[in-house]
Amino acid sequence: MSAAGGWRARGIPVHLVTGLLGSGKTTLVQALLATPSAERWAVLVNEFGERGFDGEWLRRQHAGVAELAGGCMGCSGAVALPVTLNRLLRQTQPTRVLVEASGAGHPAEILALLRGTHYRGILQPAPTLCVVDPQQLRPESAVYRQQLAVAEVLVGSRADGWSAAEHARFEALAASRPQARAVKFDGAKASLDWLQGPVQPLPAWLPSGAEAVWQQALQWRASGGLALAQLAALQATLPGVRIKGEVAAAEGGHWQLNSTGNLQAPQWRPGPGAGQVQLLGTRAPSLAAWLAAGWTLI
Repeated sequence: MSAAGGWRARGIPVHLVTGLLGSGKTTLVQALLATPSAERWAVLVNEFGERGFDGEWLRRQHAGVAELAGGCMGCSGAVALPVTLNRLLRQTQPTRVLVEASGAGHPAEILALLRGTHYRGILQPAPTLCVVDPQQLRPESAVYRQQLAVAEVLVGSRADGWSAAEHARFEALAASRPQARAVKFDGAKASLDWLQGPVQPLPAWLPSGAEAVWQQALQWRASGGLALAQLAALQATLPGVRIKGEVAAAEGGHWQLNSTGNLQAPQWRPGPGAGQVQLLGTRAPSLAAWLAAGWTLI
């Protein structure tokens, strides 16, 4: 693959970043992008829903970001993936690529695409990172088990807030996957060393089966903004649901929501917000409290 100016895509390391919904994948990617490096990176993000907030937030930090929204990159997006990735390579001419998969995606199918004949000689397989949060391990999920099976690096997220039980849970998980390197991530600082190391062939057998994902978009219609206490109360009504979006803050500026249930407090940001959130989960919850607070379904 060549471009104007003589640049040729050849042997570009490509990393897949996997993990459950809300495990902290985008936070890890943001931290890696913020780590000083002489390399030129490109990021491809896959999200459920018509609007992808992760891609928007990453673009504010790093120009070389493309987004594949609307479903699983390895199934419904399999045709769109090469088109989007090829455009990203031409536009950014990177020396390293990160691919952030949806938390409900099929990592083995994505890796098969990235390592297939279409990209042979163009992309160089590099370690796959699986982000895990000891507060929400799901061994019953075939997608989760597949994420673990293809990982060269297990990244324990939100490690700065772990309890003794959560430390033990992560250590036990790491011991069960001795072929993968285990590292702990505090949500702020990441190491480029995590991107180094050998790559294993894809396992001959992997757990299969799609994971049904419920999704719903909500729009903020009420006048004024929401206070932090109000947001915390609303998030507490949706345990286990992935919540992403932006809404005006009562104090001015806007809140950036990026959590699973009430695991993570919203972040205040200056300037106007989108006034919209995307909810994802394994089952439809009651949205009565959100609707009563001034949100409407879209």
